[in-house]
Amino acid sequence: MVEPQPHKIFDDDSPQQALRQVAELCKNAVQLELKVASDGTSFLLSPRSGIPTATGILSIAGRLADQGVIVLKAELFRGREETRVSAPAFCGLLSRLGEKTRLSPAPPGRAADGSLWAELRVKATPLSMERASALLAEFS
Repeated sequence: MVEPQPHKIFDDDSPQQALRQVAELCKNAVQLELKVASDGTSFLLSPRSGIPTATGILSIAGRLADQGVIVLKAELFRGREETRVSAPAFCGLLSRLGEKTRLSPAPPGRAADGSLWAELRVKATPLSMERASALLAEFS
């Protein structure tokens, strides 16, 4: 009789495991529905179908980049093309972004019209408590 071999998906210190940790942390921080790609190299957090998100982070797309980095793109604002935002309100939003966060175009496959996205890069290694806390602080 042949004994079944244990199926190992990822090592504990793999970039895919780090991406999964970041995805779960983001999911808990923003309360959005998590969808992870079957190959473990990207994820999307978006509102559950039929439940719109009015304020805060509207969606998050994460992917592994070539440089051993996880690229997170968060949708901060979504509006129609004719939507106007006052300069003080816009500058207030930007001033609340962390120093490691920058404005970014929409991720591939996501609508760019009327959306404002921010990008944050995280090293693709397992999260320590300190790194997890720092990432949560960026999302708050």
